[in-house]
Amino acid sequence: MFTKSSDFSVFFTDDYVSFFELAPFLDQSRYGQVKLDSGIIENGYIKEPEALLNVLQHLFKQYEIKPRKITHIVHDQNILIRDIKITKEQLGKKSVDEYIKEQQGKTLLLPFSESTISHIVRYENDVEIRVIAIIIDSNLLHDYHDVFDRLKAKEVKFEISSLPLYEQYLQKGGYKASNSMLVSIYEGMFSLQIVEEHIPIFNLIEEIDGGLEEYDMIIENYVERIANYYKYNMRKGKTEIQNVIFFNFNPDLSIFQLQQGLCARLKNYQAKVCDLYLEDPLAKILPFETMLPYAVARNRQITSPVKFDFKLDRVKQLNLHANYLLIAAFFIVSTILLVYIPYFSMNEEIKIEQNNVNALQNQLQVLIEETPPSPTFSVIQQNYSNAYQYLMSQEIDPKPMLLDLMSELNANVMINSYQVKSQTKEIVIILQGNTESDLFEYMIEIYEAFGIVSGTDDEARWILSEPTYKFNNPLQVEVTIRYA
Repeated sequence: MFTKSSDFSVFFTDDYVSFFELAPFLDQSRYGQVKLDSGIIENGYIKEPEALLNVLQHLFKQYEIKPRKITHIVHDQNILIRDIKITKEQLGKKSVDEYIKEQQGKTLLLPFSESTISHIVRYENDVEIRVIAIIIDSNLLHDYHDVFDRLKAKEVKFEISSLPLYEQYLQKGGYKASNSMLVSIYEGMFSLQIVEEHIPIFNLIEEIDGGLEEYDMIIENYVERIANYYKYNMRKGKTEIQNVIFFNFNPDLSIFQLQQGLCARLKNYQAKVCDLYLEDPLAKILPFETMLPYAVARNRQITSPVKFDFKLDRVKQLNLHANYLLIAAFFIVSTILLVYIPYFSMNEEIKIEQNNVNALQNQLQVLIEETPPSPTFSVIQQNYSNAYQYLMSQEIDPKPMLLDLMSELNANVMINSYQVKSQTKEIVIILQGNTESDLFEYMIEIYEAFGIVSGTDDEARWILSEPTYKFNNPLQVEVTIRYA
């Protein structure tokens, strides 16, 4: 089981993830590596977090690991090293990290917008301060931290590889020079770093395409070029690289090949391969991919004179849950305001219109009931009446049209009076409204509802053309409607 004294170190490349869990007893430690599908990680950046999470969950289940504390070794390709001089006048009351972040995009140009910075002071006097800053893309660290949080890790730390590797070299009896060049060889790439007085001051990463001959030729060329750059450009000829230390993490390249090849050709630089297997029985059976997590985990037991602490500003889980609750509350309130209240208001308006129509129908019924019965007429009168009825039957009953007009009324518009002109087939109504726009809106609505559309045969549409109107006053209009 995972204990409080254990330390879980993990390293990611684009091709695999490797880990080493240091237990209180070395032979109880767990280690391993898992190949990653193409595209999950690209240039150190997580592209498919769900896929990576599934890989890690399977890995932890397979090895029965509970990741309470995780040390993530940031790949060399995602690290920038800057030597920065700051005058005390420029610094003022700000911290060094605050000053460096303020200079981002001004005097300090970086390939990313947000950075996490850790620094160490090289020297300081009354006038200026000189620091070595290790800079990493904050978004990259947040993406990995998000995955670790979902694995229920209680503590996450970020580590660079150069110092733990250098410490392991010294622990194996290596020569402690005032400056050293560290060359870490991976599959398809290598990193070159310069450590001065135990502090990394230079970092370079380079990809390699080809076999072992290309490795030897390219690395030898870069070692000599960077050694000259350090001597003549960085230190103005006052000092030079004292030794070169190789760390091999490429399974296709053996330590013997490095010793017989690169080390032999770079003997002027006191080149040597750091054998992490030396005097360590466990290391002899470790896969190449787990050597870096192993070195970092073992380095936790050593008190290093230099420590870089990467403080990542994270949103607390409690605040995160509170934000989710606020979003949910906002969604509910927005739904009520944008959906329910308009729906309720529309229903209320429909009820009001229905009541108006019922009231008008009741008034019409009362008028019908109060109409006196027809008297007895003579034969001649009846013949005239029949003739009149016949003529009337040939005319269109205006009542359905009036009911249609009444059905479109709302609380803001009412009909004061109406007149049906059978000869000209016109209905003249006097409208009274709260505003002039209410009157225009009603005229538009009745024409849209009952206007005859060319090419259609709809009996419900009876208005021949757009209604004409004449305002008696700003709130009263006389509307003339021609019907078919």
